[in-house]
Amino acid sequence: MKDGYFFQFDDSSSKWIRARRRNSNGGATTLGTSSNGAFPSGSWFSCKIQWKQSTGSIKVWVNGQNKLSVTDTTYDDFCPSGGGIRFMSARYMSSSHYNELDWIKVYKTA
Repeated sequence: MKDGYFFQFDDSSSKWIRARRRNSNGGATTLGTSSNGAFPSGSWFSCKIQWKQSTGSIKVWVNGQNKLSVTDTTYDDFCPSGGGIRFMSARYMSSSHYNELDWIKVYKTA
């Protein structure tokens, strides 16, 4: 994926969230990282990612609490053409741990 935004959820003991921008050359720029302990381990949680195109405001909410706020106006589209919404499992996981996605809701407000 190039020319879009993506988010990392660190599943080590740190539990931070990172907002990043994928650049056209394939590299990535970190826009911001939450504090450690941003999400719970071993239980379901709700995550809401908000992006306001007109201002470049990007916010990540976990269980109704804002955990990360950054601003970036590089792209006019949240996902690049044809990129859609992509989810990948963590890079390092033991056989006794896994990540699951329950549902996705995408909506636009005026």
